[in-house]
Amino acid sequence: CDFLESELRVMEENNMRQNFIYLRGDDALLKTLYCNAQALIYTSRYEGFGLPPLEAMECQCPVVCCLTSSLPEVVGDAASLFEPDSVDGLVNAMEIVVEDSEQRASMIEKGRQRAKLFTWQKTAQLTLDGYRSIR
Repeated sequence: CDFLESELRVMEENNMRQNFIYLRGDDALLKTLYCNAQALIYTSRYEGFGLPPLEAMECQCPVVCCLTSSLPEVVGDAASLFEPDSVDGLVNAMEIVVEDSEQRASMIEKGRQRAKLFTWQKTAQLTLDGYRSIR
């Protein structure tokens, strides 16, 4: 929470606070938001892994995200991708999710399947296997 508070202070000092919305809550609230959203629009340029798109997919929320860093590998063909500097690309990717019901349904199903590939249990097992292999 201290990190968020310091961010908010910097934004207020630079008259930027009105450009951002911060929601606070727990995992249950986050799941409710994903489950009721039209889509997750994830514009991150630099991503180590990309957990939010997988969380959204697990909740049957279509994902629109940048064609950068790890995101294409994480989301596979289950998301609508766009180049990070292309406003038109972002608009087109969002239109696909909102206006094409067949494509939306396909993304939701592919997303559910994709999210199943990445579980904490599998991650823990792979990590353990990796450690055991270097004994």
